[in-house]
Amino acid sequence: MIVSVAKVNKSALAFGEFAPEPHCGLPSLRLPNFVPFQKFKMCHCTDVIDCLLQTVSILEQRLTMTENKLRECLDNQQKITLQIRPSD
Repeated sequence: MIVSVAKVNKSALAFGEFAPEPHCGLPSLRLPNFVPFQKFKMCHCTDVIDCLLQTVSILEQRLTMTENKLRECLDNQQKITLQIRPSD
């Protein structure tokens, strides 16, 4: 997943005139005491955290699928072993 971040004018950064409008996952970010750069950084951080949460969610799903497949393989192995070796 690609994290969307507002484009920054590098010359504006040099003069402290930074006022991007990032796409933020927060519902209407209204922080009157923050300067625009801080608002941008907060939105960027929330976008990164959102991306990390989605990544962890995908990894959890894949781990669960792997565990289920392993359980299925072990069950099949046990069935095959019981079929090959007659019970005493």
